[in-house]
Amino acid sequence: MFFSKVSLLAFAAISGVLAAPELAKRGPETLHFADCQAYDAIDYYADDDNSIRYPGDSNTCDPPNFGEGTGTHTCTFTTNVRLTWSLVANARSTSLNTVVGTANNGFKTFTCRRAGDRVLYTDGSGNQCKDLYYCRPVSNLVSLNSRSFPFCVHIFPFELKPELKL
Repeated sequence: MFFSKVSLLAFAAISGVLAAPELAKRGPETLHFADCQAYDAIDYYADDDNSIRYPGDSNTCDPPNFGEGTGTHTCTFTTNVRLTWSLVANARSTSLNTVVGTANNGFKTFTCRRAGDRVLYTDGSGNQCKDLYYCRPVSNLVSLNSRSFPFCVHIFPFELKPELKL
């Protein structure tokens, strides 16, 4: 039994023989509002898996406070990216992962939630910086379930049939 080149190529692609190299996995882009005992800090992480260490001077800004319940606030990073945010009045007393506000850096809008007070890092002066709130980008993706995406995309619009050679 012989197979056409197209059939063999299609079979190889489906079975993973020609699979693309796996991309490195990374954590989500995240802003952390940290209580560093002597001051407050907002830290930006392109990869939240790195939020166990200081993000570097260009990825942190030090607002006078987080201004929970007092309107919109701003802080400018050394890269001149200006972050604006607004947090609800009772944000510190809400339960873990509760939505407490929003933030925007001029590029993306973020949803902010109550964090678990874990220590992100200890600064050079020995202050432990604890995670009060974390903010992640608002997703613009559409849910791909049968109700919101009711059709199927076929990669190979033909059946795999062996070619018989006599």
